[in-house]
Amino acid sequence: MTTNKYKLTKTFVENLPLSPDKQVFYKDSELQGFALRVTKSKSYIVEKKLPGGKTCRTTIGQHGV
Repeated sequence: MTTNKYKLTKTFVENLPLSPDKQVFYKDSELQGFALRVTKSKSYIVEKKLPGGKTCRTTIGQHGV
């Protein structure tokens, strides 16, 4: 799993290649907890660190829908 921080604009997200073999997370540099998960599709997620170090991620919608 790869994680990067970027300003998630519409143009930036649309130009990202799909990643069918693995999940790639792009965290928003301005909005804490907001991210994009790229697989064979692109989904917006919110994530939060839980006690014990686990991360809880919830999908809030697909890009382009």
